Amino acid sequence: MAEETGPQAVQSVLRTFHLLDIVTRERKIGISELSRKAGLKKTTVARLVDTLAKAGVLEQDPQDRRYSLTIRLFEMGSRALENFDILRQSRPLIEEFVGRCGKSVLVSVLDHNEVVYVDKVEARELFRIMTSVGGRAPGHCSASGKVMFAFLPPERLGQILGDKPLQRCTGKTLTDYRSLLQDLAEIRRIGYSVDRGERYVDLCSVAAPLFDSANRVVAAVSVPRIAATINDAGLAELGREVALLARKISCRLGWTG
Repeated sequence: MAEETGPQAVQSVLRTFHLLDIVTRERKIGISELSRKAGLKKTTVARLVDTLAKAGVLEQDPQDRRYSLTIRLFEMGSRALENFDILRQSRPLIEEFVGRCGKSVLVSVLDHNEVVYVDKVEARELFRIMTSVGGRAPGHCSASGKVMFAFLPPERLGQILGDKPLQRCTGKTLTDYRSLLQDLAEIRRIGYSVDRGERYVDLCSVAAPLFDSANRVVAAVSVPRIAATINDAGLAELGREVALLARKISCRLGWTG
């Protein structure tokens, strides 16, 4: 393939960023609609979208053939995390919580059916959080994933879960959809989620959702614990504390309740 140079290369780059901007706003879009919104020929859009997909920036849903962003853009911008509004708004409140309660906190976002950890603030505890920023976890067996699942619109949740089998990580992992949906309903009722050894036998955690100004769930804060050191009553108390922290952060993000 001939290397593009000069004005043609500049035009291709500008068109590519324009397409990414549209996909960001639409969240999920097909080639025809993207072509119409961008004011470009379908052949041009298809070529640029194919390049972005090969670069791992866009991905296509095999069922409806529409494209959406991947977490790749966030990973590429990890050096500029301080400019990520969720982290900038949440950090002071999380640091205050960690200092007051002596418990470590993780912040995560969803990438389809997985959790991606985007920040952590560690307390001086006997155990350390092995999860690193950029690490991933299955959404259905993590407190963070479940709490974000719980507050998604039903159609979006259906798209994420689809008909794929739920991976079993421990004997407590919820692997049938009916049980998972019942758990999500309870999470919506109480405002936080609990992972009782569903991903790792000896670990548990609680998580609460972060909402933006449009009342959309955009992230989650979670607190992990060693399972042997906390009982159900302790998890419930911790869940209420984390839910309060999440509400304070959400208000900073423009959430009105």
